[in-house]
Amino acid sequence: MSGVKGFLLAWDPVAQVEAWRAEYPGPSNGGVLTTAGNLVIQGTAGGEVVAYRADNGERLWSTLARTGVLAGPVSYEAGGEQYIAVAAGWGGVFSLAPGEIGLMSGRLGNISRILAFKLGGGAELPPAAPVAELAFNPPKLEANDDTVARGKFLYHRHCVVCHGDAAVSGGVLPDLRASPAIADQQTFQPIVLDGVRSTLGMVSFAAELNADDAEAVRAYLVARAHESLALAGADAP
Repeated sequence: MSGVKGFLLAWDPVAQVEAWRAEYPGPSNGGVLTTAGNLVIQGTAGGEVVAYRADNGERLWSTLARTGVLAGPVSYEAGGEQYIAVAAGWGGVFSLAPGEIGLMSGRLGNISRILAFKLGGGAELPPAAPVAELAFNPPKLEANDDTVARGKFLYHRHCVVCHGDAAVSGGVLPDLRASPAIADQQTFQPIVLDGVRSTLGMVSFAAELNADDAEAVRAYLVARAHESLALAGADAP
């Protein structure tokens, strides 16, 4: 994963060469705005809005958006003043499905809002909520290897797009390795099969999974939680 980076590339169309670039820790950064005032402005997956000099790439200004910024900024005039505005917040698959790769820019939750900037603006964003550390507390793994392998297949067929490769969340949705819901069948299956959290966006998968399938998925998540505990140097229960 060390080679998966992001960058903003400025291209000289006359000379057909790279003019400059700005590198980012990870991919899937925001759309780009250029202005007649020699500015290039971009939001990032790391939660910044950044302004560069268009001619040489000098970083002139940045501010923390405290969430991923994937949309392209716009420039407009109101009352004789120029404003730069951008829709902040996650969209698309990058904050959900890529697993570890999606964390290269940091684990940022979703805060949907419009941010507008002008010269001399003095407003400040409200304090960001602290990012909670993942606490892995899985039950004892009682399933055999075949069941865990089957659960892995089913998870990556039905669950990966929202909850992340290898059950690693990008921060927008719960990380199932640390979810209390994997503690037992009685908690897990009503969520997966009965849709008890459908009002929160977790719909029923009863049309795709039966009870044995759901239990295999739970076994895989328990196994992944134990693996994560081992990598963190903790003792598994």
